[in-house]
Amino acid sequence: MDKCIVISDVDGCLTDGGLYYTEEGKVMKRFGAGDHEGLKLLKKNGISVEFITADKVGYPIVAKRMKDMSNSTIHIFNEIERYDFVKSLKNKYETVVFFGDGPGDASLASKMACDIFVCPNQSRQEVKLVADYITETDGGHGAFLDMAIWVSKKINKENYKELYD
Repeated sequence: MDKCIVISDVDGCLTDGGLYYTEEGKVMKRFGAGDHEGLKLLKKNGISVEFITADKVGYPIVAKRMKDMSNSTIHIFNEIERYDFVKSLKNKYETVVFFGDGPGDASLASKMACDIFVCPNQSRQEVKLVADYITETDGGHGAFLDMAIWVSKKINKENYKELYD
């Protein structure tokens, strides 16, 4: 059994949750620049990472960012599929961490689909109430890096490896 996996929602966690539209449709999402370091930190500490989104229209934008972030895996799941996917990982990993910002994400924690639930600072109050950790920063502004540092230290304790050791 592998040690740990982090599953992260994209919108509101790696982005600021804003959607930028023109007359032609959705054209942009704002991602946090430093979150790539969070991904590298998790991997350096032996923690697997996968990303999920429910945004089919914005998927090409997300897929481009995930490719730029070390060819990271991205899945498209609605809330029901998301629950089944995350719960299935408990058979493969000792610890399943979910990073999400919405009420549907929080239900993963309340329904015990994940072992640890983390949310970004700007999450709704009902989401924060079930979180094991709330990042100091908002999604799209370093929240993924905050989560990565906290999870890496929690999982590896005295064996924690700094990113630039």
